Amino acid sequence: MERPANLGSSAKLLRLLRLIGLNEAAGGLRLTDLVVQTGFDKSTVHRALGCLVEEGFVGRSEDSKRYRLGIEATQLALAVADHSAIRDMLRPVLMRVARKSGDVAYLMMRIGPNVVCLQREVGPLSIKSLLAEEGVVRPLGLSTVGVSILATLGDAEVSAAYDANAWDYKLRGLERDQLFRLVRETRTTRYAEVPFLSNEVFGVGLGIQVSPRVQAGIGVIGINSRMDAGRRAQLGQLLLEELLPLSTRAWPGLSAPT
Repeated sequence: MERPANLGSSAKLLRLLRLIGLNEAAGGLRLTDLVVQTGFDKSTVHRALGCLVEEGFVGRSEDSKRYRLGIEATQLALAVADHSAIRDMLRPVLMRVARKSGDVAYLMMRIGPNVVCLQREVGPLSIKSLLAEEGVVRPLGLSTVGVSILATLGDAEVSAAYDANAWDYKLRGLERDQLFRLVRETRTTRYAEVPFLSNEVFGVGLGIQVSPRVQAGIGVIGINSRMDAGRRAQLGQLLLEELLPLSTRAWPGLSAPT
């Protein structure tokens, strides 16, 4: 049976979205890649991509010209996904970190070029209103765990992650060179140190590979009066001791965890 025209157009949109999603880990697909893989003519693919971009289901990197999943697609994935295994694995660590630090600790998981907050644990000395609530999605570079994850990637992947959320980064005042500076610093310390809210609070976080396809980690946020350089180093060491033994992949330059 021949499909109505509008149904056929919907099927094309879904096929493009599926292909982009399947190639998310590889950095997305170019317009020419999508034309070849779908067999659709170039003008049809271009129009369909324009619709997906406008609705937020797909984003386009200005540098690489590749199409990747957008924030709306990420939100839909989060709505149906079951993250209980990650929560169960890292909840004891999250609670220990919150108790030992006294501040707010967050369990974050990577979803494409973003991270989502799976759980928040409030320490006894924390300010409860600080930053992310459970379920909040943030670009990788606007999260301590996300910056730590970016530090394990190559520069091209870091740049692609910036492009995927360039509008949001610029809105928050984080330029590409600033993100790369944070990434370079984190490659040395392994844990990320990120100032937030005009330097009123500081965060320390570490991301690890918890399975072949999943990266997650824990971040701690505290007001500046409690987050001087010495204490940030202590928190970073705490996160390394708690999380690295759970990682399925060694940090570049380190021995694999035993």
